[in-house]
Amino acid sequence: MQPETATLPSSTLQTEKGKFLITAANSAAIYVLTYYLVWGLQQVAEVGVAWFYGLHGTWGPSRIAYTMADAEWWPVAIITAHGIGPLVSVLLGVAAFAWYWRSERAQRGLFKLLLLWTAFHCCNAVFGALLTDTFVQSGFWYVPDWLFQAGTVVNTLLAVLAGLVQVALGYFGAMAFLQAHDSRTVMQFANAGGWW
Repeated sequence: MQPETATLPSSTLQTEKGKFLITAANSAAIYVLTYYLVWGLQQVAEVGVAWFYGLHGTWGPSRIAYTMADAEWWPVAIITAHGIGPLVSVLLGVAAFAWYWRSERAQRGLFKLLLLWTAFHCCNAVFGALLTDTFVQSGFWYVPDWLFQAGTVVNTLLAVLAGLVQVALGYFGAMAFLQAHDSRTVMQFANAGGWW
């Protein structure tokens, strides 16, 4: 059976365009809000660990810069200071996705989208950070480097694996985003284009 493609009247077309624009604005706002929520929680956790261990540095708007010489570091401080942010992200991401999956995915509203973006930003904060930090040898890269002490090849393979996991989570997570959309009319195949 072929899908029916009925032409929408002009007033319905304008209504659907308005729905799409409102949805896009709400989604963009939630995307930015959750990004800064995840980033802020990571930074606060890292600053807390740095304060606990007495690590000297500055907390700037975009990153934490330690002002310590290499000789002043010790393995537990390196692993904990650079690993606490991703650990917080893993815990928050799993909690957000579990909350979405168990109780919010069938509900209406934007809260489920907030939970999904939180979960995906958390995944990016872990897997994306491991991938990029390995190639620039900073940040989260210190954790596997000091835990395994196996050299560049193992760290690079771990980074590539993190990138592949991130791609797989994005692929399978796309269905959750499609399910999170409340409007059946905006998501219909016949409305996928033509009103831009």
